[in-house]
Amino acid sequence: MQPVAWSGAPAVGLPAWAKVLAFQLLAAALILSPAKQSDVFAVALLCLWVPVHLHLSRHAGSELRVIIGALLLGPCCDLLLMRLGLINYNGVSLAAGLPPLWIYAMWVNFALLFHHSLSILSRRRWLSIPIALLSAPCAYLSGSALGAASLAQPTWLALLIVAQCWMLILPVLAWLSAPPKR
Repeated sequence: MQPVAWSGAPAVGLPAWAKVLAFQLLAAALILSPAKQSDVFAVALLCLWVPVHLHLSRHAGSELRVIIGALLLGPCCDLLLMRLGLINYNGVSLAAGLPPLWIYAMWVNFALLFHHSLSILSRRRWLSIPIALLSAPCAYLSGSALGAASLAQPTWLALLIVAQCWMLILPVLAWLSAPPKR
């Protein structure tokens, strides 16, 4: 059975599993890049992937909305976490006090999931709350364990605030990814 795009027509391009695999590989490259001093290389990989992904998408306009939303909201969340002293990122930054480049790239990479593996959130936005509550702390804890960042103590408090930020951001990104009303 062929995957179906928002329009109801058969989807073109890569199957969802290939897009998820690309997400995982890019996420690993981005998270590991600060320890290897390869931030720019990892971000360049993502910059090569995004146009390919959008070219193969039947809903590139909607995907661009989610990318822009993720770029506006995600790094602001991370900047707030930094200013509160809850997280300290490793890596190259455009300016002192801003999140590193790989964080911006990670948010773009994450935004690319909303039209396949996270597509259910556009129809059932309430699911974004428990997903954010569970997945965001795991992602930040994993990044910390891999040396991409360090979390403030007590760790549970930092992760609780991360989850609360994501509980606000994820529903907005899900709303941005929703198919157009007919």
